[in-house]
Amino acid sequence: MATSTAKEWVPHDLANKQGSVIRCPTCKAPTKLPAGGVENLQMNFYLSEEKLENERRVKGHETCPVHDNEHVTLYCQECDQVMCIRCKVTTHDGHLSEDITSTLLRCKKQIENDLHYLDDCIQRTTQRAEMFQNNEKRAQEKREALAKQVNNP
Repeated sequence: MATSTAKEWVPHDLANKQGSVIRCPTCKAPTKLPAGGVENLQMNFYLSEEKLENERRVKGHETCPVHDNEHVTLYCQECDQVMCIRCKVTTHDGHLSEDITSTLLRCKKQIENDLHYLDDCIQRTTQRAEMFQNNEKRAQEKREALAKQVNNP
C-alpha cells in the first residue's frame, strides 16, 4: 500500500490503531496496520513508479518547452514544433498551426499510409527477386544445354 493513499481512505479512528485490519484499495487484500499505523505501511512501489512515470510524461512531453507551467495544445506547422497558447500569441503569431490532436491523427494516418506503401514495395521487390532467380535458373539450364550441344556435335 502507498501511505499517502492510505491516509486518504482509512477512517481516521483506525489510521493509528496497531492491529486494525484494513483492505488494500488496489487488490482488496486484508492488511493489519503495523505499529505506528498508516505511516508505517509498506510503500507500494508499483504505484510510486506509476506516479513517477506520469510525472515524467507530464514534465517531459506535455509541457511547453518555453513556458514550464503551460501544457502544449497546438502544433506550429511553420516551425515544426509543439507549443502552448502563450507561444501561439507571441512567438508563433501569424504562423499556420493546428490542434495537437489533429496533428497526431494526421501523422498517424501518414505513417499508416507509408507502411502500406512500404509493404507493397517489399511484396513487389520479393516477386521481382523470385522472377530474376527463375530467369537465372532457366538461363543456366540453357547454357548447360548449349554447352552439351557444342561439346557433343
